[in-house]
Amino acid sequence: MTTSADAHGELLSRVPVWNGHPETFPAFEDEIELYILGENLDVKVSLAARVAQKLRGASRRIALSMKRDLFPLSNSGSEDGAGGRRKLPPRTSEQANRVGLKRLLERLRSDLQPGKQDLKGEKLHVFFGTTKLYRRRG
Repeated sequence: MTTSADAHGELLSRVPVWNGHPETFPAFEDEIELYILGENLDVKVSLAARVAQKLRGASRRIALSMKRDLFPLSNSGSEDGAGGRRKLPPRTSEQANRVGLKRLLERLRSDLQPGKQDLKGEKLHVFFGTTKLYRRRG
């Protein structure tokens, strides 16, 4: 016989874990897709919040800095628009969980994206190929 604490631990053990390294993000995205396919999304808890709990490193800091509206709960019939509140149809908990996980992945992708690498050849061309950095007689 399993208790609710055991069931809760089993549920959290299936949540994908990521350490925040940008090189491993595509594999984490694949794990999230499999998690979405294998998990019952019609629950009253936010699965995006559960995934955020299991993140580590820089990804955890980003997830903790996200506002509560990035983890939408079901049955929120209105949402802030540009000119005030506009009426939206209520979401089911399945739709809310899909939206929450999608927003979490988009935020992690945008914030942990590695910057453009400087190419060594570009820097050397500026130094040797132009007169910009020539020594002047003095």
